[in-house]
Amino acid sequence: MKRVFTAIFVLALAVLINTNLLRADQQDYLFRKGNDLYQKGEYEAAISAYGEILKMGYESPELYYN
Repeated sequence: MKRVFTAIFVLALAVLINTNLLRADQQDYLFRKGNDLYQKGEYEAAISAYGEILKMGYESPELYYN
């Protein structure tokens, strides 16, 4: 029985870690996309990409600078 609880705990921990990594990857992708759009002069689209990052709850000086 102890092994079952240990296995469930390890599995739940792995899922939580994986979810956070995927979220960080998505934030990084949107940040790079926003920067690319800004460089192309597509300012409204860049603002939208940066806004999506803010909706995820991520804040940083770099994000507000752009």
